[in-house]
Amino acid sequence: MGAQLLEVVRVALDQYNGRHTINGRVWYHDDDDVLKPGKTGITLALKHLPALADAMGKALATARDLGPDRGAPSPPD
Repeated sequence: MGAQLLEVVRVALDQYNGRHTINGRVWYHDDDDVLKPGKTGITLALKHLPALADAMGKALATARDLGPDRGAPSPPD
């Protein structure tokens, strides 16, 4: 697998049953290094995207306040 990540988070705008959705899912590399969707994820109606974006921003800010020693991501350079 080399330097590739074991898991990748993908966020996409999709359609399900004719309705627009936002889909966030964890993907993984199988034994043949093929990227496949995992079971972990969330799908919401597109109308929930503003609230989701707001909540994720708040969660990121809180995680950064906790510090990197607690597994919080560092801000990008």
